[in-house]
Amino acid sequence: MSTLSRRDLLVGTASAFGAASCAPAIPDAMCAPYYVTAICPAPSSDGAAAPAPPPGGTSGCELFAYDEIERASPNAVIHPACEAELVDFFAALARAPGARTVTVRGGGLSLDSQSLGKDIVLIIDQKDFCRIERPGRDKDGFYMTVGAGARWWDVIAICARFGLMPPSLQTGGDATVGGTLSADCVSRMSAIVGKEGSHVRNFRIVLPSGEVVSVSRGSGDIRQQELYSAVIGGFGYLGVVTEVTFDLIAARDNANVRGPEPRVFTRATRYPATCDWDAVFRSLQSRSREGRLSYMKQKASYHGSSLGDGSTPPVATPEWSALSVACFLTGYSLEANLLEQRYTLDPLRPTPGGIYARDGSINAFAERVDSFWPTAAELVLDFGWPQGEFVDDLFGWAFFFGNSTKRAKADAHALGYRLNCIQQSFVLPSGPENHPPDTRPAQRFIELVLARSHAADLRPGPIDFLYVGDDDDTSVMSASRGLPGFVITLAFADRDRTTLRPPIDELLRALSSDCRLLGGRVHLVKNVAADRGDLRAMHGDAAKRFRELKAKYDPGGVFRNDFFSRVFEA
Repeated sequence: MSTLSRRDLLVGTASAFGAASCAPAIPDAMCAPYYVTAICPAPSSDGAAAPAPPPGGTSGCELFAYDEIERASPNAVIHPACEAELVDFFAALARAPGARTVTVRGGGLSLDSQSLGKDIVLIIDQKDFCRIERPGRDKDGFYMTVGAGARWWDVIAICARFGLMPPSLQTGGDATVGGTLSADCVSRMSAIVGKEGSHVRNFRIVLPSGEVVSVSRGSGDIRQQELYSAVIGGFGYLGVVTEVTFDLIAARDNANVRGPEPRVFTRATRYPATCDWDAVFRSLQSRSREGRLSYMKQKASYHGSSLGDGSTPPVATPEWSALSVACFLTGYSLEANLLEQRYTLDPLRPTPGGIYARDGSINAFAERVDSFWPTAAELVLDFGWPQGEFVDDLFGWAFFFGNSTKRAKADAHALGYRLNCIQQSFVLPSGPENHPPDTRPAQRFIELVLARSHAADLRPGPIDFLYVGDDDDTSVMSASRGLPGFVITLAFADRDRTTLRPPIDELLRALSSDCRLLGGRVHLVKNVAADRGDLRAMHGDAAKRFRELKAKYDPGGVFRNDFFSRVFEA
């Protein structure tokens, strides 16, 4: 593979970059220091273990996935300063001899190789891409416009002051808005409000031709409809998203006025290990649908209505903002914990055990223990998982996974090893949403998880259940598009791996095949260990449509990443 020199990449386009107009930056506490590029050396061929990356996943010129297993040594890593610089970059790339490929990367929180590439990697983290505008309000409700490189922790730090929150929010504070749009993330809120992509009003994208396109939800323009459905959940495979406008919902009274940040009320109900799984799944689905219908009714009543003085009425928040079931192994069975959560201004009554503590220290310790002694972690969960009603800090609850995993990784690096965090999600069908749920596929899948795990002597960490409908799910590559069902996530921890440990890889591949036979699909946002034949059967039609759109908007195949190359292009 040829090496990209500074002269080829930068000197040849210096005048164009110098002429690019970059807007003044808005305060961006979490943006990285500015630098243009780093030229990567050739990958080591001596078989030495990879060095531990610092938080953020970059060690010199070697880029890591968040699982710290997948990694790549690209020819160049570039941090463009603004949208105009991106336009000039693609113009220069079109004139350059030879075929070049580009991978887009945000906060580096992709668990698999979705943001890794072998040639040029564009990291969207500079000041202009990290700008955050004040929340606004129009006939469709509250909204917020931010740069695609803005990190969700910073976004929440602004909108929560005004009593506003994104309807759906994943659990990593260092994830960028452009990155989670590109993944169409599912969250604890998705049972009520749908996935993240359905709340994106508009985004700006730079196509490989250098054209900047503004894409709006609900547009009658065919081109915008195609880009909206393919870019959301498309893992940066069609262009570089530079700006995003998304919906907000009221998290307290007197929203959009500066005041106290909301907190989070949790009602935790624990089911015994001998619970009726049909009843658990039915309860999760019915509560999710009730919350969803209430949310949609309130949303519809807002549109086009006004008060007597001409102002718009407040946007009501659903009774519950998040619904999920967290499970853990106890011997040879699973114990389930139904978590119902909503925003509140009640006084703090923290959940015992530090589960939602902002510093994540207790969870971080448990994650590190789970990497070498999973039985001990099980015992802690068995005896220490709380039940009852609690009120927690917003940032501790919202970003509990990111808070604890970031701390655990930093502690592991300080002790001289890499902590591997592995997660894979499966969508099991539940039947049409307007009918009683068919829980048999999900029940059978849980039986297979337990049987295969015990046969392989593997102990997954927490196993999470969500219900996700297919309302407003237009993303071409979405695993739940046209497939309402239960999202089941398995987690494992390991250390110093350069590939998945064979028993874990074999387990996940077998479960992927089971998922296909039960009519489900593997979720593509996290780790994906599955045979290509199973993926082709689950996602083949969607992948065919996605390839058609890629041929239309990226005919030269400029945008690539190691994930899609591995999973689909073969």
